[in-house]
Amino acid sequence: MDQAEMIHVWAANFSNEAEQERIFGEPEHYGDDEQPINSFAESQGEWFYDHDFLYLAEKQAFFSDTSINELCRADIQEKWNLLARDELTTVVVADGNDFQTPVSCAIGHSEFIYLGNFRLTPS
Repeated sequence: MDQAEMIHVWAANFSNEAEQERIFGEPEHYGDDEQPINSFAESQGEWFYDHDFLYLAEKQAFFSDTSINELCRADIQEKWNLLARDELTTVVVADGNDFQTPVSCAIGHSEFIYLGNFRLTPS
């Protein structure tokens, strides 16, 4: 399976926009190879990921986005219905190559439920 066609997806919630920026923003030490790029990378056991390929969207907007393959959206929706709660309102999508062992986690007052690795394009 070609990882370039795969995406990792988390269901998430954020207490506020500042919390979201703190988790995904580049800290002052950015470029320091001794520390992870941000809190999200650290929570996933990574030092770096290409943040240009990380996408956050409100749940409703994501599931109505027709630019995402219908089968992929349906698979993600099915997992969301099984694993996520109503208070999780944000979809976090990352390139399938960027995280070796993605996990569910909590960072501050924010929660991330890992939904899985999904094929972006039909096979």
